[in-house]
Amino acid sequence: MAAADAAIMNGTDYAGYVPKGRMNESGIIPSGYNDFCESFSNIYSERTYRNVLKSNALLIIINKSFDKGTRLTHFYGNLYSKPIFMIDVNNFDVSVKNSVFQQLKTFVSQHKKINIAGPRESNAPGIYKKTFLILDLLFKEMV
Repeated sequence: MAAADAAIMNGTDYAGYVPKGRMNESGIIPSGYNDFCESFSNIYSERTYRNVLKSNALLIIINKSFDKGTRLTHFYGNLYSKPIFMIDVNNFDVSVKNSVFQQLKTFVSQHKKINIAGPRESNAPGIYKKTFLILDLLFKEMV
């Protein structure tokens, strides 16, 4: 939910699909995240599929490695020839607006409707905070 939280904090539009019942690993996704639509199924792969299809490109943020869901997002992205920009949070310093950050800004500007994906916090401890910092900086710069 780091992407939605950073978007909300910066007044940036966000949307996407969540599993039927609005469930994630923490329980029910709060109603404050009202720009999400429920999928037809509570199966996570169906939500992932729909989010990839509805996007113009993918931003995948990882913490060293992929988990099952992130790997599926990457697979669908390749299957449907979606441009993919990948960041490993371990190699990204948010305090430095380096060339990778500039490339990220350009990528998002060019493709507009981005599916932001990555592993769950339970599979990659610390990923939420690092992802939030990257996206918060990005959304502040994109205004």
